[in-house]
Amino acid sequence: MGDAVYSFGELNWETHREMQEIPPLVKRSVEKEIRLKLKRKQLDGSIADVEALLVPKQWGGRGLLGCLLKP
Repeated sequence: MGDAVYSFGELNWETHREMQEIPPLVKRSVEKEIRLKLKRKQLDGSIADVEALLVPKQWGGRGLLGCLLKP
C-alpha cells in the first residue's frame, strides 16, 4: 500500500491514455512476466525505486492478478 507505480510493462505514467491499456496488457500476458517500476517510501522517509514482477494467471476468482484493475 502506498507505492506509486510509474511503469507497468511497456506502459508508463506519462500518458493517462496508455494507462487504460493495462487490462488488455494483462490479458495478453497470461503466464508471462510483466515488470513494474514503482516508488516506495522507506521507513526513514526516503523514496526508493523498486522493481517487481507480476505473472498473470488464470484462477477461480476475478481478474488475472488476483484482483480486477480499473484505471
